[in-house]
Amino acid sequence: MLNPYLNSRESRLRAKPGLKLLPLLGLPKAHRKTIRRVYGADIASVVFERASESIVSAVDNDTSRLISYLSTPHRLSNTATGVSAARRAGIAAKLVADGVLEITDFKGVFRSGISAHDFIFSRKRTSGSSNGLDRLSYLALLYATLLPHSFEAEELAYRLYTFNSVPLTAEWERRLATPAAITASLGLSHAPVKTLLRSAFRSTGHINGRTPWIQWTLKEFEPSKSLHYKIYVSTPLENLSDVVETVAGICERLRLPVFKVGTTLRNLLRPDRLIIYATDDLQLHGAIDALRCGLGQCEGSGVPFTAPVSRSPALSWGVDPATDDMGGSALHASWRSTIASLIGATIAKSKSFGSADEIIRFCLGRLRLEGIEPFGWQMRDVSDG
Repeated sequence: MLNPYLNSRESRLRAKPGLKLLPLLGLPKAHRKTIRRVYGADIASVVFERASESIVSAVDNDTSRLISYLSTPHRLSNTATGVSAARRAGIAAKLVADGVLEITDFKGVFRSGISAHDFIFSRKRTSGSSNGLDRLSYLALLYATLLPHSFEAEELAYRLYTFNSVPLTAEWERRLATPAAITASLGLSHAPVKTLLRSAFRSTGHINGRTPWIQWTLKEFEPSKSLHYKIYVSTPLENLSDVVETVAGICERLRLPVFKVGTTLRNLLRPDRLIIYATDDLQLHGAIDALRCGLGQCEGSGVPFTAPVSRSPALSWGVDPATDDMGGSALHASWRSTIASLIGATIAKSKSFGSADEIIRFCLGRLRLEGIEPFGWQMRDVSDG
């Protein structure tokens, strides 16, 4: 995946001029807490851009040492940072892609970001996938590259995250105008569903427009336990009441700890309007098999950036990134929001410097540096660089 040029005798790398490393311990306590919550508990330094007076990245000890060493140009192969060559190359590639480091091209000109693509990523083209969800995710990427240049990373991430939502129309506003209408659309007024939910689950959230979700948790499940495995159900809104009943029954039978469904109009229009959580990989795939049987060939709009389930267009799955501090909650930063944020930031930095195809190719490479395989949308091993 990485270009051998990165480690060659011909290339030189350096920290981008105008950036400064600030040790995290030198910052006020409140700032340290915020940075660790956003970037992770292992952060040692922040990368500060003097011109904009802003933080552009936050890095761990290994990355800090590499940036410090490259305050003057060096070959990456000569860099002694106490980490393996493969990990060092992976760190350097991320930093060049994100504009923290620069690498020389064949003429000795320093490059970073999308202009350095061919010097950090392999030129070998990776064949794409033919499944519908991969095509949907590609369309989301293409859409984001075509949005106005004025859109910043956060807005791009939001557009990516909500891509393939049902359009908000006057008809949907009329049909789902009240809590009673939403309750009926979810099938929650049916006596068998009400009995099952009350007997096996405890609920949080309300259908009153004040909370975006209503969530049901098995009564024996400890809410402090972290959940990372999830199944997305993108069934059409017209079928949602029957699907909620089926899902509730399967969750109770298989002891799936949590499921939730949107309770506001905007959340119901999202493609991932119903989400089921599993405790581990074994339970995840057992639940997928049960749902595939229970839902049959139920139609589904598809959820971008999720892994497909064969022969079941309404189902897909993902695994949320692990974090060190869940803040006492079982639910946390999601797989899709992590991907949307990374793509949004990459596109925002690249839109003025490449075509749509070039930007998409750069985004796919950047995702792979984080261990995300964008054909199939699963984590992959990056230990070999």
